[in-house]
This record gives sequence, C-alpha cells and structure tokens, in this order.
Amino acid sequence: RRFGIEGDRRRIFEAGVGRGLNTPRTHAAGRVFDAYAAAVGIAPEPATWQAQAPIRLEALARRHVGALPGRVAFDLREQQGALFVDWDPAFEPWRWGPVAAEQRGGWALAFHHAMARALGELVAFALEKGAPRGVVLAGGVMINRLLAGLLAQRLEELGVVCHWPRQVDPGDGSISLGQAWLAGHGRFDPARPTEG
Repeated sequence: RRFGIEGDRRRIFEAGVGRGLNTPRTHAAGRVFDAYAAAVGIAPEPATWQAQAPIRLEALARRHVGALPGRVAFDLREQQGALFVDWDPAFEPWRWGPVAAEQRGGWALAFHHAMARALGELVAFALEKGAPRGVVLAGGVMINRLLAGLLAQRLEELGVVCHWPRQVDPGDGSISLGQAWLAGHGRFDPARPTEG
C-alpha cells in the first residue's frame, strides 16, 4: 500500500516480482531514485514525464538543505573484483508502513547524502584499484544539482578532479559516449555495468 498499489494490481505486481517476471536487474541510479520517491510517498501515479519522481525527490530535499540530515543505510559488497551497492537497507524504515508526511523532506535529504556517499565509495574503490584521479560526472542523476554538489564535495575530499560535460548531452548520452570512448581505447567490457 505504501507504493500506492492496491487490490488486484498489487497482487499481480507482487506475483511478478516474486517470480522475476518483467523485473530486470538494473545498475541505474535513477531507478533507486524512482523507488525511493515511491517509498517516501511522493511518486506520481502514473508518472507523465521522464524523471518526474526523482525531480520531486530533489525538490523536496532542497527545501530541507541546511537541516541536519538523517542517515539512510546501504550495504557494500565486493564481488568478482567489483564493488556493488545494495540499497535494501535504505527501504527498511517503510517495510511495515508509509512515512509520515512531515518526515518526507528529511528522508529525501538524507537519501541524497546517502547516494553521494555510495557513489563516493565506488570511486574510492576504483582508486584503490589504480583508476586515474579524474571522474566525468554525467548521466541522468548528475542533472540533479543537489546530488552533483554533494558528490563533487566528497570526491574533492578524495583528491579526485571532477569533469563535467560541456559540449555533449550531460544526461545518459554522455554515458553512451563514454562507453564508446572506452571501447575505442580497449577499456570497455560490456559484461561489466557502467550505467548510473
């Protein structure tokens, strides 16, 4: 019910998720924003334009900037030489019911801080493996100015130089361009996700 899905529609949804039907895995950070906006209770039903729920989440978080953010949990796990972020703990507070309306802004801000921490952990892991100290910040979620600012601050602390797209699409088109560049230089493995 906390996701605005009830009755037969909810039962069909739960059965599909339980069986893995039409539920592809994704490495896109934008899908985590979608899910978190739904959990907080601000996702539109239905969404009528792209990134509507994440934009609402950012707008809500921005109204609470300056407040001490709470802490949204996530887990990290290394698998086959890659670091993965598990967002299940972030949704634990709503396992038994919806968040109160007056708490939504604090949770939205805390989620942005958590996403910046998680992305910072991924970059720190790459640095330990010998990655260069420069990162191009692009993709749909980097259009979120609050997240981009929090992440840039974290990466500065790690001694990483942030680069921003200036002559190409700053959204997902930049990810495709980056993948093409890496492939052209023999550095892209399509079996290893880079989206988000």
